[in-house]
Amino acid sequence: MSEAPIVADHQPLSERVAAEIRAILARFELRQTDLAAVLGVTQAQASRKLHCVNAFSIDELEVISDWLETTPAYLMGYATEPRPKMPNGAGIGTPPGTRTLNPLMMREQLFGS
Repeated sequence: MSEAPIVADHQPLSERVAAEIRAILARFELRQTDLAAVLGVTQAQASRKLHCVNAFSIDELEVISDWLETTPAYLMGYATEPRPKMPNGAGIGTPPGTRTLNPLMMREQLFGS
């Protein structure tokens, strides 16, 4: 038996996803440049996705959910667990240039070179 989606409004999925990702970035004090690095895009491209000029692709949702240790279903509003976690080596109190996260390596592991 299938459960009804958790989201009750009729906001387009692409807008709900972008809003959820913006909220998570704010919660963990992450920047658009952090997201851009994980996705392998420019900060401007990440900004356009976060502000619904361009939608996130399914592949990008998978990369983001892996980065945040959650699922694409959570980002889309169809699940309440697992809640996102602070990415390892990124965010609050991490001086610039000392991050242990290697987004290019992460992307290569997920999609190949």
